[in-house]
Amino acid sequence: MNIRRLLLFIAIAVITATCQLKKVTETSPAGTIPKAPKSNRAKLLVQKEKKGTETGVYQQKLELREPLTINGKKVSDRHRFELSSTANYPGDKPACISERSSVNILHEKSKKSGWQYLKVSKVVWVVDGQKTSPEKIIQSPIEFEDGEWWESLITRPSCTTFQQLATAKTAELHIDGAVLKLSDEEIVALKDFTTAIGY
Repeated sequence: MNIRRLLLFIAIAVITATCQLKKVTETSPAGTIPKAPKSNRAKLLVQKEKKGTETGVYQQKLELREPLTINGKKVSDRHRFELSSTANYPGDKPACISERSSVNILHEKSKKSGWQYLKVSKVVWVVDGQKTSPEKIIQSPIEFEDGEWWESLITRPSCTTFQQLATAKTAELHIDGAVLKLSDEEIVALKDFTTAIGY
């Protein structure tokens, strides 16, 4: 990871947290918060941490493996997407964590030409047919690095989106006219995250 990506991930942490959080392990004493359950992919482990009355939840690098589609047709060029989700809130179970949450949508591709985020991107979650639009916090310009082009959207989903994902049967991300359909396994991984933040 180069310095620009490092700074981007630091920006996510600054947006969603106001204090340093101490990791709590599964063997923590009574009264602390254990780790949330993990999905079938070991790398998608949700980390749940607490310091004092502050709770933080993190899920990094959920790779979306379904092909990108535009107007119902699969895009042949290579596109890769990753979701990294964070949330911070006081107490054990928030009423709503939208103001201190983020989902970073990282996009990588092999060619500069072809589909990419618009300069003013629009993101829509479609969960079981219901649409919600997260707030966009930061959008990075497209950059070339290690033989690939990459760009990032840091979004702030609404409480409604998290509530819908907690019980989702189907889920899609619509970004600037393109559609990313989440697989059953990817939906399970997001449910791990929503379970960890109290939904």
